[in-house]
Amino acid sequence: MTAGSLGGRLAQVVPAGAKVLLFLPNVPVWVRVLLAVLGAGRQPVLVDPRRPPEELEPALVEQQPALIVTIDIGTVMDKLLQLQPAVPHAEIRVARFATELPFPRNLLFPLLRGGGLANLPNDPRFARLETAPATSPDPDRTWSGPLVLPTGEIQQAELVADSSSLRAQAGLEERWLLATPLASRTGLTALFAALQAGPTLVMTPRLDRQSLEKIERLGRIDRRLD
Repeated sequence: MTAGSLGGRLAQVVPAGAKVLLFLPNVPVWVRVLLAVLGAGRQPVLVDPRRPPEELEPALVEQQPALIVTIDIGTVMDKLLQLQPAVPHAEIRVARFATELPFPRNLLFPLLRGGGLANLPNDPRFARLETAPATSPDPDRTWSGPLVLPTGEIQQAELVADSSSLRAQAGLEERWLLATPLASRTGLTALFAALQAGPTLVMTPRLDRQSLEKIERLGRIDRRLD
């Protein structure tokens, strides 16, 4: 399923004006879902799932998304299950972490570090999400509203200006390491700068110091974005 077809499916499942919560770490499906939500004209709500439940719950209660997209990393799913009473009417779609990485499943576990992979809960609101590679955003498309971030809202014009400024600072062949959540102004700016014929954006679901330093040593990184 491409980002475009996922957007069409979202338009059928999520009512107009409703919100879609991305409860995801920095993985490729985050990008595909964001583009699909914007393409469907629905409102994305972006959070950092590493934050403690008591910090995440007020945003979920306020936004009341109709759909939540998450991933089957045990620590992420466990936290969402704790927060589920705050969003009792939301449908939940779960991506497979094993399909997000370009190497065999048995090599996933160093990235999980004690978390493991989770099974779908025995709850009719949970179902698997099937996606395929994302398409680049259409710079001429106008979004239906702002992106909701943990720190507030960001408008399309602001994000376009920020990403254009960032791209102007670097060559096309650079490799950038995203050392902050995609659900941040820096993360979104780096993402859209890279998607619009910019440098390579290197992401990791783990943002701890040890993981980031290892990628910097081995990943031929030209610029780190915090």
